[in-house]
Order: sequence, then C-alpha cells, then structure tokens
Amino acid sequence: MTQDSRTLAREAIRRFESGTTDFEEFFDARGARTLMIRDQEDPRFFRMETETKSHDFVVTMTGMKLDPEGRPPRDYPREVPFVPLATAVVMLMPFSRSTMVRWENPPDPAAAFADVREQLEDTGWVGVQTDGPKAVYQKGNVTRTLVIFSGGERTDLVLTEELSEGEDEAAQGA
Repeated sequence: MTQDSRTLAREAIRRFESGTTDFEEFFDARGARTLMIRDQEDPRFFRMETETKSHDFVVTMTGMKLDPEGRPPRDYPREVPFVPLATAVVMLMPFSRSTMVRWENPPDPAAAFADVREQLEDTGWVGVQTDGPKAVYQKGNVTRTLVIFSGGERTDLVLTEELSEGEDEAAQGA
C-alpha cells in the first residue's frame, strides 16, 4: 500500500471501529477493494471482505466487538481469556486460520496482562517467552502471543493465536 492508501485505510478503520459508520470501502496499492461491513441485525458483529483478481469478494475476517462487562458475556468464546471491564474485539481470519483479541483500555493494563498470562497457564499454555510487555505461549502446534500496546490516550492488550507452519500445511493438505 502507498502512504496515501494506508492513511485512507486507517481513517476508514477508525470511523468503522468508532461506530461512526456501518460500511467502509478502501483500496490497496494494487487497486483491490476492501469492504468493512457491520451486521445490521446485531451491530456487535462485523466482517471484512477483500476483492480478488477475478473481482469476486471473499471474507478475510469476521469479528465481534463486545462492550466492557464484569464477566464474560454469553457470546464470548470460552477458549479465549477474559479481561473484565475492557471492550473486547475478537477477530477471526479464516485464510491464515488465526485469531486476534484486542482488549481496549483495561482499567489496570499491567494487572490485566498478568491475569491473561495466568489464565493461559491455567489452561495448559506453556510460556516460551515471558519477559517485558510481551509473552509468548505454546500449546501443541499453536502459538499465542500477548502484547501490551500503549499510545496516546489508549492502552490495549492484544492476544494473537497462530498455527505453526507444519500444522497449517497439514490442514491445507487435508
């Protein structure tokens, strides 16, 4: 993407995430369109579609944005750690078979970071790097990485989950 297309994409994402719009369209450096679409029946849910070379659209990401609550809401994925009183954005990327969870502005980011680490360890995840504002965990052929991002007036915790390359290749060959 060119600098201009990156800037326009970031602005579109900000408008969409803030709830200002329910639909955004932007173009990458190749001219391929990306659409961000909010579910009209349940605005917590959204999807991203990207234009292919044949001008079809494929869903590249689905997600949900959940308001801060003291305990996990009914729709919250059970296999994902929970951070109380923080907005949770859960995103699933089917092509990369990866998941990302972003907890926005937890009341105490350091305590939330420690709590998510404890939740991971309590469910069998093994820490392979656990120093500083980044922690990496393994369970089988899956890696979860937890990071604290601070910037401006917002601090987020982000947990990504990815299959190892061997597992990903085996899944695609099946």
